[in-house]
Amino acid sequence: MKQFTLNRVFSALLLILFGILLLLVNIDVISLEINNLFVTFYPVLFLIVGFKWLVESILSKGQKGWFGGFFLLLFGTLLALDRLGYITFTFWDVWKLWPVLLIYLGMKLFSKEKSVSISFAKKDSVAIGDYVSNSENWSLEDKNIKLGIGDVHLDFSKAFIPDKETKIDISGWVGDVTLLVPEDLAIKVEATVKTGSIEIFDNDSDGLNRSYSYKSEHYDEETRKLTININLSVGSIQVEKV
Repeated sequence: MKQFTLNRVFSALLLILFGILLLLVNIDVISLEINNLFVTFYPVLFLIVGFKWLVESILSKGQKGWFGGFFLLLFGTLLALDRLGYITFTFWDVWKLWPVLLIYLGMKLFSKEKSVSISFAKKDSVAIGDYVSNSENWSLEDKNIKLGIGDVHLDFSKAFIPDKETKIDISGWVGDVTLLVPEDLAIKVEATVKTGSIEIFDNDSDGLNRSYSYKSEHYDEETRKLTININLSVGSIQVEKV
């Protein structure tokens, strides 16, 4: 029996929707130029994608995509209300939604969940979403991870760590960084957060413009070691030994 995945249903509904719209234009039921058609109905794309991401988040028990889905639903709804004449809100008014990031941060701070469990992210640059590496025997290499909104979860205890210095740079706008480090691994951490908290092993600090440095004993003499630089605008940084 053919399996109807969420992506398949989403693609099918999208094709049907635009097919119907183009058909109505071609038979003169509605009289819109293609450009006007796109300008009028593109908010529906944000609504559909946002709804899809929220459904995927619910199916994965909230582990990914919920914020992106919520944001796109909100953005698409405001654009749709503008098209219906209830409010004035254009695409470039998206900057007015920045307080939503504060809501996201507050919800993350309330959450007791310390980690996530999803597949390893293949991209080192993610606008909205999580970057996770917690599969067995994943290969550790130099990384420069950049995120807009989302979390980073790296479990180095499950990684294949080469016998050399490996450098990890993590930068993000809003989100949490959680790192799990083996007890016997030499590590050096430089962490900075403009608004949020830093917890490295038994040392913690929170507030504005926080920074913290940590260096393992005998780090300089070790050949197998890890150097991590973390820079967040808003969020939390947590490094734990396992």
